[in-house]
Amino acid sequence: MADSRKIPPGGAVALHEVSGVRGIDWQADKALMQLVASSDFDAWSGVAKRLLPRIRMVARGLLRSDADAADATQNALLEVLRSAGNFRGESSLETWADRITVRVAMRAARRRGREAVDLDDAPEPVAAPEENPNELLPRPLVEYLDRLSPARREVLTLRYMLDYSVVEISEALAAPRDTIKYRLKQALSELRSHVRRDQLLKRGVS
Repeated sequence: MADSRKIPPGGAVALHEVSGVRGIDWQADKALMQLVASSDFDAWSGVAKRLLPRIRMVARGLLRSDADAADATQNALLEVLRSAGNFRGESSLETWADRITVRVAMRAARRRGREAVDLDDAPEPVAAPEENPNELLPRPLVEYLDRLSPARREVLTLRYMLDYSVVEISEALAAPRDTIKYRLKQALSELRSHVRRDQLLKRGVS
């Protein structure tokens, strides 16, 4: 679905590639999750194998620490399985699991006591970078996410990896919409700066 959103250079391709959901029968998934809820081992095992890579990806996108991400992955997977009876088949199983993983990761981030961005002292937002999907990332995407502050990496992951709207991000993070928009612009600008710098270094330009 095309829209006018600005997306990270190069990283946009990587973000959207990892977030794609294959074509699936949502009602079949509802029946599958009912089997999980009834303690069917094969169904439990199948769902765990199917969702684990995605849950791990989302948790690592939101949390800088490998240890925190691993804990969140385990807790999110357990919550998905324990909540199987609540899956109504109104969306893909992956999307439903994403929402649970985000909640679990947000709880982990809050426990870490991350600092909030002080917008009163912040400079004016810079323009978001223009889309250029042909640019290649000199480093793995997660290394660039690790360079961002927790607040910036969260909004970038939610917006471009999970396709959350600004309203949904605002609700997930309990932050005003204008704050979310500001963080997105700053995160995109910083990401582009890191990518450009590494590209210049790779080419031997000082």
